[in-house]
Amino acid sequence: MTRLETLDALESAVGKRPATAMLKSISQLDGHCLDVLSLSTFGVLGVLSEARRLSSHTIGGPAGVFHTLEPGRLQLPGLPHAGYGRPAGLVAFVAGWGETLRVNGRLDADTLIVEEAFLHCAKCVLRSRLWSPLVEHEATIERSGTTQSSVLRSGLADPVVSGLLTRAPFATIATADGAGRADISPKGDPSGLVRLLGNGEIGIPDRPGNMRRDTFHNILERPEVSVLALMPGEETVVEVTGTAVVDDDPDLRAIFEVRGNTPVAVMRVRVESALAQRSSAIGAARLWDPKQHVPQGSLPRASRIWTDHVNATIASAKEAPIPALHEPDLAAGLQADYVQNLY
Repeated sequence: MTRLETLDALESAVGKRPATAMLKSISQLDGHCLDVLSLSTFGVLGVLSEARRLSSHTIGGPAGVFHTLEPGRLQLPGLPHAGYGRPAGLVAFVAGWGETLRVNGRLDADTLIVEEAFLHCAKCVLRSRLWSPLVEHEATIERSGTTQSSVLRSGLADPVVSGLLTRAPFATIATADGAGRADISPKGDPSGLVRLLGNGEIGIPDRPGNMRRDTFHNILERPEVSVLALMPGEETVVEVTGTAVVDDDPDLRAIFEVRGNTPVAVMRVRVESALAQRSSAIGAARLWDPKQHVPQGSLPRASRIWTDHVNATIASAKEAPIPALHEPDLAAGLQADYVQNLY
């Protein structure tokens, strides 16, 4: 194994963060964010506890379940009391839409005080076919041996836990940096996103995405993670907690080859706990019901949102770090990138 332990080693393996990717981040919820949240029915919240442990929580309900109190405050219904000031990150989903909205900040009881928001690209959703008709996932669901029971199942040795975990095509990863700022990132692949590596470890590959690689940078500073695996058609989720490292060992990366494409790095997690349980939020959101998919055109295209966010960040800077973006150019490049650089 080749563990990447320094920023230089990480950037040598996966590349530096592009300036444009970092400029997509805004400090408050703008009109685009409010539009996305008004149609969102489901989200996963990662929370860093007072004991400095990460956990993942599902939140779901009718469209608009995340109520915006003001541009800097977002109400999170049904969240267990976490106290004031706990770092947290939310990834919000709109059923049938490829992109997701990530919102980071700190909790004030059931309210997220917003510090950062940005749109995440659709590649993880496209790779996982998250919103595909359930008939495409039925064989995988059957093999997983899972049920809709609320009974807890724990441990990688449990066939329900390992079955769903290793066949789920989608997961979120909650991390925090050395300063205690939390983040949660979506990941997607065909069935088999998460692999059991033996010796109590799991692996998750790094695929092309928004190029920020917040998860990897955070792991360098704080190795604790919380992984939440989702299976389309299932209300059972699996949460894995443990400590992670970033690894670019060629033999390890080869395990995750898809369509001739090998990831540049893999996140290895030494598992401390693995728990399968029913998520009532998925049912409340009717997340897997195709009738809940938003009609095409319900939201601006992602290139419009990114253009406006990047240009707003540029306009607020003392010196423009890059020239302003032009939406038609970004739209054309994005369409090609989603096809040609999916893996």
